[in-house]
Amino acid sequence: MPKLATPGILGLAAIWAAGCSSSIHPVRGGGTGGVQAEPIVAKSVEPPGGSTEVGPRTEFRVLFSDDVDAETLGDRPLVVTEVPGGQPLDGQSSLAADRRTVVFHPSTIRAGASYSLTISPDLRSAAGGVVGSGSDAGDPSFPVAYETFAQPPTLPPGLELVEATTSSLRLQWNAATDNDSADGSALDYLVYAAPTPSPIDFDGAPASTTDPGVTTAVISRLEPGTEYHAAVRARDPAGNLSAPSEEVIARTVSAEDHEPPTPPGAVAIEVDPAAPHALKVRWEPAKDRPDPTAPVLYNVYVALDSGAQDFNLPAMTTDAGATVAIVKDLEPDTEYFVVVRAMDTTGNEEDNRVEAPAPRRTPVSYADNVQKILTLPDGYDPSLCWPTCTNYVQPGGCARVTCHTGARPAGGLDLRTYEATVGSRSVVPGSSDRSLLILRMRSTNSGVRMPRGGTCNLESGCIDAIARWIDQGAINN
Repeated sequence: MPKLATPGILGLAAIWAAGCSSSIHPVRGGGTGGVQAEPIVAKSVEPPGGSTEVGPRTEFRVLFSDDVDAETLGDRPLVVTEVPGGQPLDGQSSLAADRRTVVFHPSTIRAGASYSLTISPDLRSAAGGVVGSGSDAGDPSFPVAYETFAQPPTLPPGLELVEATTSSLRLQWNAATDNDSADGSALDYLVYAAPTPSPIDFDGAPASTTDPGVTTAVISRLEPGTEYHAAVRARDPAGNLSAPSEEVIARTVSAEDHEPPTPPGAVAIEVDPAAPHALKVRWEPAKDRPDPTAPVLYNVYVALDSGAQDFNLPAMTTDAGATVAIVKDLEPDTEYFVVVRAMDTTGNEEDNRVEAPAPRRTPVSYADNVQKILTLPDGYDPSLCWPTCTNYVQPGGCARVTCHTGARPAGGLDLRTYEATVGSRSVVPGSSDRSLLILRMRSTNSGVRMPRGGTCNLESGCIDAIARWIDQGAINN
């Protein structure tokens, strides 16, 4: 099955030029000055027509020849209908970060059925163009026909217990196979456990979920001296689940040790500009008490405010002996306060509250921060950066129609894309002090400052965020 990417979060772009008028709004429905807008044409469809695997993660994506007017999406910009005689499927529709890709995620879709995909005639381009037919040989034709199937992964036997401690069980198993992944590298695994004799709830939340291709997992925070039974299910990229594995029954070790380890030493944080949603945390090993040779695990706690960590809910628990952890799923350009605590295998945790020193801020994201400030996508709150005293807040922001977008963007700068922004002379990666984009934003000269036409500038904190992104290398992250 083709890999279907999750809709990207609308991002940011930046470059300024003189002469933009804030009073001109996007034209809807048919071009400007009596000139009919060019039709908007579908250039590609994912998945392509034919035999297509479906599952809980199925999405349909159509890339158009021009930016799509978000206000014309409606409930079903892409109409997926079971044939013959079916009703259009319900689901969620959205516009992807490139503003040219329309995404539809059906609420339900059956395997072993036939479907057709068409485009709503109400859809319009940002310039007002209607839906038309492509003239290129590679353009898809509509309706697109699908014969659907769902093939869950095959999980071979071989689940086994590797290690039991007073508070955890380590399991390993043989890799599953699937039509999407013959070697299993694209499959992840859901690990379930329940205390005996309670049944395993395979419809509930798993005790652990692995990364793709990983065939081992630790189930932690268990009760000492307690019998558990555990099982695993493989999941393919479409979201289809294998049948549960055989169950393994194991007992955690009875608790005898009540003394926690020493705290870890020299905790430090590393940031990677290419990973705006993560922080890498390192520390010097702790030692268990009373046995300094015993394995030690670590709980990593994060909070948005100093001293606000919830020590009952770690962001993650490492394997025994680890001295580095990558905390994922964080917000970009956000300061986090991190505490690392050592815990022995019986569940005894020391109680230090020492926060790792700076840097604590995740990198600025082009997609999640910069492009949003400059393009003001649907769903983004302009008051976060654009003050109420400016008359420049309207759909598209600086990249709206007649300014930094279109065939003839103001000053030659198109702010819709990363390539156009960074490829201009207004951004010098690694140096915001030499970037015209920032100099214009921070200028106190009303004849030079951008955005022009408003009664006040962007919020200084948002300008600082764009400057930090440039200083971090202006990466497409």
